[in-house]
Amino acid sequence: LDGGMGLLEIVVDPTAGTQLEADFEGSQNKESFFARVPTQENGVLSGRLNMILSDTLKRHFSEFYTKAIPAVQGQIDEREGYTPAESQARKDAMTIILQMPADNAADGNVDAFIEISAAGDKHTMVTGLTFASSDPISELLQAIVNFGDGWTLEENVATIGNVTVHKLHAGGSYPVALANFFGADGDYYVGVDGTHVWVAAGVDAMDALTTAIGQVTDETLEPAHIPLFQADFQVRPILEMAHAWEGESAVDLMAFFKKGGFANQTREREDAAQANEDGEEPLAEAFKDFNWQQIMLDVLEGSEARIETTFDFDEETTINGRTVIETDVLQQEATLVRSASQTDHVAAHGLCNLRCEHSRRTRRRRNENSL
Repeated sequence: LDGGMGLLEIVVDPTAGTQLEADFEGSQNKESFFARVPTQENGVLSGRLNMILSDTLKRHFSEFYTKAIPAVQGQIDEREGYTPAESQARKDAMTIILQMPADNAADGNVDAFIEISAAGDKHTMVTGLTFASSDPISELLQAIVNFGDGWTLEENVATIGNVTVHKLHAGGSYPVALANFFGADGDYYVGVDGTHVWVAAGVDAMDALTTAIGQVTDETLEPAHIPLFQADFQVRPILEMAHAWEGESAVDLMAFFKKGGFANQTREREDAAQANEDGEEPLAEAFKDFNWQQIMLDVLEGSEARIETTFDFDEETTINGRTVIETDVLQQEATLVRSASQTDHVAAHGLCNLRCEHSRRTRRRRNENSL
């Protein structure tokens, strides 16, 4: 802790000749297409992603997104409240959304930005992403129009430079969380130019999109150095929107990772078996109903605490990672512990004992395996 801030620094220095070094090669000093779009200071969210995928990472990313498609489709089938046509439209849309980055992995160019700013009690978002091809966006927009009554698409509403802009209007089943965050009009502006996709929403979205697209080609602006990864965000509004949207989304992220085979379910099953042997409640079961997000929102009421994370090359293939967390956020761990010890069945373990309990079981497994 230093001056009201918590600081975490990570240095990744791969050994010469290793696969890790090869994975990093090519990303040093990589230029970003969006380098002239300025990073806002003290906005709600500012993010950048800029790297070249190695052959190994290309394969991993492609496999991840390909495996994700049936997992997401299965969740949509299980979701109640959709007609068969609405479910199919959502499955078609999610398939395209996941297939585009899978296809882009083969190209290897990862380049994206997002800016979200406050506009009174609402927000404005503009984001840009690089793809091997933006052609699937037309099919995606047509699928989204079939989400339900009132969803409409106006094609070619504007041309900004070489970017063609379409207007998508959300109708029935538009998530309340997004309406509260961006505004109730439900208008999204989607721009494409063949290899880039732009999306803008919220207050004065079209103006924000026009400005950002113009900045990309404005040679009077000095292109900034864009790191591998950068995220600077205000915790409460982002957590609040994500928490509200979670209950409305057609996809449960935790279930997605489990059904897609991405989560470490073997470890979870081992913990459950050991807990049953000890006559105790499995840790995953004990904490499944612990509403940590709402508790964080309550204790962060009125707070403007931020988290800033940057990963960038220092020299050659050495990556420096730096995360700065305002102590308003760090101080909430004690509040979470107190809340855990005072509510429902979580008191049996207590949040503060989670790591100790997990370590105890891990040591026991290791000792048994060594015998």
